[in-house]
This record gives sequence, C-alpha cells and structure tokens, in this order.
Amino acid sequence: HISKAAEGRDALWAGGMFLHRAYALSAAHENHILRFGRMESGTVRNAISGHTELLGSLRSFDEGTFAAMKEGLARIAGEVGRETGCSCRLTVSAGYPPVRNDIALLSAVERYLGADEPRRLDAPSLAAEDFSFYQQKVPGVFFFLGAGDVPALHAPDFHFPDELVLPKGLAFLCRLAEMP
Repeated sequence: HISKAAEGRDALWAGGMFLHRAYALSAAHENHILRFGRMESGTVRNAISGHTELLGSLRSFDEGTFAAMKEGLARIAGEVGRETGCSCRLTVSAGYPPVRNDIALLSAVERYLGADEPRRLDAPSLAAEDFSFYQQKVPGVFFFLGAGDVPALHAPDFHFPDELVLPKGLAFLCRLAEMP
C-alpha cells in the first residue's frame, strides 16, 4: 500500500519502482514464486496518483526463503518510501505451507498402482494448496490429475475441461479406494 506523503508525490511512480525492484529481488532467489496480479492507482488519468495498491502472491518451499523474501520486500518498501516521499506499507500474510507428500504413503501408492501412475513431477511445484494444512495433521499424498493441453492455471484464458478431468479423477480415486 503506497500513499503520497506530501503534495506532488506520485504514488503510481512509487508503486512501479516497488514492483520493478521486487521482481529484481525475486530473480536473485530460488525456490519461490513472487507474482503481482493487481495494481490499482489514482482516480483519473490526468492527475498525480495519491494512492497505489499492489496485490500479489509469495510462495516458497521453505520458511527460510519466505522470511528472506519478506524481509527483502520490507527493505524495498522502505527504500522506495524514502526516495519518493511516499509512505509505503507492506502487508504479507502467512499464506500456505508447502505440500510435502508422506514418503511411505507415496511409496505404497506407487507400488499398488504401478510405475506409470502416479507419475512423479520432474521438479517441485509452487502451486499453493489447502491440502497442505491437512498434511500438517495427518500424512497425505497430493496428486495432480492434469487438465491436458490447456493454458496454465490462473492464466486469463484458462478453462477447466470438466468432461476430461472429472471422469479421470473419479477413476483414479476409485482405484485408490481399493488399495489394501
């Protein structure tokens, strides 16, 4: 949240500076995702903006990286505020913990279903998922069903192909339910 501190201070410019530096910080770290999906500023096209709000998402595989990113974003907000004369307030929610499959349970599922299903991901995924909260209480295994050749999740043109994914998911869960 950026708001002007004195007459003539441009909160839109400050928001752009913050955004640019936040993405530069993100490029310097690994095993996380930082994306902004909304920026709202000003009230009309021909007046200096007195308020800018950036909304985004920060996710990481571990708490250390999350803390380092949060600290870096706070540092950037302070720098931008000092350089532009705008007040900058950073709010970061705790978000979702990482999804971590229980190794013993995953091995049992792989033995039961065979080598081809489920297919392990080539690399960890930074998808945020409510399932991670369940896994903090009980062991679990998370699966992606795959939606086929469609735009990425959260892309503006993403469409969930119900007719393809729902029967596939139902069949997969029925097989798991028969597992000894």
